[in-house]
Amino acid sequence: MDSERDGYQAETHTVITEDGYILSVHRIPGRENSTPVLLSHGLLMNSAIWLIPGKGKSLAYLLADRGYDVWMSNVRGNDYTSHVNLTSDTYEFWDFSFHEMGIYDFPATINYISNITNDKVIMVGHSLGTTISFVMESERPEMADKVKLIISLGPGILFENQNYNSRIFFMFVEFFGKTLLAPILENVPSFSSSKILLHLLQGLYWKRLAQYDYGEKKNLEIYNSTESPAYNLTRVTSPIALIVSDDDLYAISEDVRALSELLPNVVDKYKVNYKGFTHMDFIWGIDANSLVYDHVIDLIRKFT
Repeated sequence: MDSERDGYQAETHTVITEDGYILSVHRIPGRENSTPVLLSHGLLMNSAIWLIPGKGKSLAYLLADRGYDVWMSNVRGNDYTSHVNLTSDTYEFWDFSFHEMGIYDFPATINYISNITNDKVIMVGHSLGTTISFVMESERPEMADKVKLIISLGPGILFENQNYNSRIFFMFVEFFGKTLLAPILENVPSFSSSKILLHLLQGLYWKRLAQYDYGEKKNLEIYNSTESPAYNLTRVTSPIALIVSDDDLYAISEDVRALSELLPNVVDKYKVNYKGFTHMDFIWGIDANSLVYDHVIDLIRKFT
């Protein structure tokens, strides 16, 4: 990991999910008995995205500088994952969506960190990383017992006000700054399953956050219903902080407002006060430190 090159101690841990996926979890150890903070990347990315802005700018380093125990997760299918039996040239290896990440990958990662640290985890998720955490608690609500707080950066969960033809994936904008383009291109896109994209598009089309829709016939076989079941967000009981921007075209304000009304334990809603701050600026924006991370660190401090 680049953290060693940047002068930070680095560890790589191996987590194996219940269904056999092998996930690398990267760690910058903190002070003794410090709170573990788990950073969860978005779609087509991997753990390296949390380091790209560099020392004094990336959230991972800012947290490490303050003594926190920083963990950066990876989910099945990206560069830092494999499987105990399946190879990546088989259909079976790629037969997953963010649903499996929520019921297998995140629980396995959180359980591992909790066992190592003997502490609950504070989660910081960007985009799909937030979606997966909500899927996890919706389907496995017992996991809330191991989570102190979920901080959601650009939580694109509901699409009630999105147009089906909207451009929902944004990577490169001038706000990144030219110096970031090389490391971004090296790490994005990371491998993933096309089923995830189809699952997201189903949500965009049907205006609902639900399990994967296989069509009426197969839905009946799998779900005993012609319609795929919606995720029950009222079961997401961990404290939630929602951090948004008016110019985020993926997680638009109206949808985040609707999301906040469904979640039972929203403890903070924060809007970035900067015109032109877009979805990817939450992790790569040149001013994300002052516009977002100062608030994130304040939240983490309050919940430790």
